[in-house]
Amino acid sequence: MSLRRGPRRKGLRPPAGDIPEKLFFKIGEVSRITGLAPYVLRYWETEFPQIRPRKGSGGQRIYRREDVAAVLEIRRMLHAEGYTIAGARRKLGRGRASAGAGEGKREVVAKAQEGLRDLLTLMENTDSRRADTRDDSGRGAVR
Repeated sequence: MSLRRGPRRKGLRPPAGDIPEKLFFKIGEVSRITGLAPYVLRYWETEFPQIRPRKGSGGQRIYRREDVAAVLEIRRMLHAEGYTIAGARRKLGRGRASAGAGEGKREVVAKAQEGLRDLLTLMENTDSRRADTRDDSGRGAVR
């Protein structure tokens, strides 16, 4: 009688646990922390806008703590809760939109309009000052 430990998934190992107290991580470290193979992490970068590692001077991916936390959340959704990639992407997108929706669309548009009015006023004032310093020939006045 053999003991089965459950289905083995390619590219999936048990996670190492909590995120260490560091600011930045290389892809190998993130792989060990999350229990995911590096190729899975690279694929998820293309599928989830929440994961955006920077590239170091040598081209090495540098993950932030927020990126590692996002990977762990995505891993939980896909492997523990059974979401598809598209479903997880939708759910994370809704969560991000509702969390960052401190201002409604109307407030954003109103602020933009106010800024444009201020810019127009500034431009009109600049044009009127320029017109005051010109003589009849259209050239600048000699002082």
